[in-house]
Amino acid sequence: MERTANPARNAPSRRLLPGSLREAAGSTIEDLHALLKTSADRLREWPAMAGRATLGKADVQAMLSAATRLRDMADALREQAVVQARKAGWSWEAIGRSLGITKQAAQQRYGDLSR
Repeated sequence: MERTANPARNAPSRRLLPGSLREAAGSTIEDLHALLKTSADRLREWPAMAGRATLGKADVQAMLSAATRLRDMADALREQAVVQARKAGWSWEAIGRSLGITKQAAQQRYGDLSR
């Protein structure tokens, strides 16, 4: 019996916004902006605080896990922003410029999300 590819498995998946960002997505845009700004401000302090402390093995593991979660959250937020930008009629050039990449890179990376 020949196996066929599962199209759902190969389709790009949209990441869900984890935790409070997911909850904030149902809030007003002003609430979401305030949450993102506050989170970004607090995260800027993190490297300096971690650099001054002597961390144990458990602390280092927690920091690595937190950094991974933060990266995943940032990726999900970026994907959602691209989807919203495309819905609002933004060109790939404008999206790429906002992300600091070329329009071709933006379209290659996020093109399947906006379909």
